[in-house]
Amino acid sequence: MLREPSGSLRGINLPAAWQITTGGNRSPLYMAVLDTGRFEHSDLQGRWVGGYDFVSAPSLSGDGDGYDPDPSGIGNDHGLKVASVIAANANNGTLMAGINWHAQLVPVRVLGASGSGYLSDVANAIRWLAGLPVNGVTQTNPYPVKIINLSLGAETACPTFLQNAINEAYQRGIIVVVAAGNRGMDIDSVGYAPASCNHVITVGATYHYGGVSRASFSNYGSSVEIYAPGQEVILASGSNQASGGAGTSFAAPIVAGIVSLMLDVNPALSLEQVVSILQDTAAPFDPQPSDCATFSVCGNVVVSPSDAVNAALALIGAEAPLAPVNPRQLPNANEPVQILTSLFSSAIRSIQSNSVTVWALSADFQPLVPAEVVETSEDSLKVRLQNPNGVSLAANSLIRFYVGIVGSNGETVRIYSEAVEIGASSVRVFLPMVRK
Repeated sequence: MLREPSGSLRGINLPAAWQITTGGNRSPLYMAVLDTGRFEHSDLQGRWVGGYDFVSAPSLSGDGDGYDPDPSGIGNDHGLKVASVIAANANNGTLMAGINWHAQLVPVRVLGASGSGYLSDVANAIRWLAGLPVNGVTQTNPYPVKIINLSLGAETACPTFLQNAINEAYQRGIIVVVAAGNRGMDIDSVGYAPASCNHVITVGATYHYGGVSRASFSNYGSSVEIYAPGQEVILASGSNQASGGAGTSFAAPIVAGIVSLMLDVNPALSLEQVVSILQDTAAPFDPQPSDCATFSVCGNVVVSPSDAVNAALALIGAEAPLAPVNPRQLPNANEPVQILTSLFSSAIRSIQSNSVTVWALSADFQPLVPAEVVETSEDSLKVRLQNPNGVSLAANSLIRFYVGIVGSNGETVRIYSEAVEIGASSVRVFLPMVRK
C-alpha cells in the first residue's frame, strides 16, 4: 500500500512524497486520533502525547467509570491500528512505516472495550481538543492539534451537536478527517455521521489490485471528498506485531497523514485549500472495473500524495515575498545556475525565458530569493539568483526551487524540485514533477 505502483498492484507511491518531506520540517505537529485509546507498541514508541478518556458509559468503557484523564485502551485495539497508519516509526528495522515520521499523536478514547460508543462523546472530545469547556472535565488539552482523525461512524444524519463541535474545530483551523463508513451505501441519500457532516474531509476506500476501483464495502456519494487504499493496509497490532486490515477506517488515516505532510510544508493551508489540492491532484478511477467513473456515482477520486504535497509547497512559491530569509553568503552569487530538467524536456520545449518564473526556497521551505531566467534549452534552465541582500547558502546544503512556466497555449506548467545540490560554484536542481 505504501509502495510505488507496480503491475496490478496500485499503491499511492508515498516514497515520492517522502522525498519532499517526512514531516519533520515544522515539528511538533500534533494530531488527534479519536478511537479506542492508547495502546503501547514498539512502532509507536515516543509518538503518543497527552490524551483523555471520553467514554461516558461505564458499561462500554471497560474501566468501570466515565470520563477520566487516562486514555489507555482496553480490549479493542482499533485505535492502535489507525494511529500506526499515520505515524508508525520509520527506519527502525521493524514492521512498517507510518506516513508522517515525526507527528505527535494525542490519543482520545471515545470508543470502549468493544469498539462502540456515543456520538455525543465524540462531540465533547472534539470540543476539548479545540480548547472549549466540556462539562465534568477540568483538565485542558495542552497539545494544540492541527488534524483530527475519526475512523468511526453511525448510520444517522449528522446531529446538530456533532456539527456544532466540528464547526468549532473548523473555526480554529483544525482539519477533521473522517471515514466514509463500510456499509457500501450512498451517504448522499442515507445519512452517515460524521461522514455526512459539513467541514470534514470524508474518505472512501479503494481496492488496488487489477485497477483502482471503489471497494464494495465503502460508502460513497458526492459528499465523499477523496478515496484512498482500504485493502490490505499494513497495521500495528498487539504484542508488537503487524497485520493486514481493510476498511475506510484505514483509508481515512492515510489521508490524514498526507494532509499532515501538506501542512508540514505549508502550515497556513485552510480546509478548503487542502480539499482543493487533494482533489485537483488526485488520480482518476479506472474506467474498468470501477463503478465510479462519474462524480455522481462516487464523488471524487484517488489521493496522490506527492502531487498533493508539491501543490501545497507551490502555494508558498506563488505567494513568496521578495524579502530574503536568514541571509547567508551565496557562493558565486552572480554566476548563472543551471536547473536540469531533462526528465521533462517536453514540458519546457520552445518555452521563452520571459514566461518562466523561479523561486528559491530554503530547506525549511521559507522563501529566499527570486531568480532571473537567463537562458532556456530543451533540457535545462539557466537562472541567476537575484541576491540584493547577500542571501546565501553554504556549500552542500539543500534548497528547493519552485518553477512556473507559461506554455505557448497559455497553460501554466509547474515544476517543483525535490532536491538541490549546492556546490562550491554552482547549484544543480533535480525536478521530478510537472503539474498543469
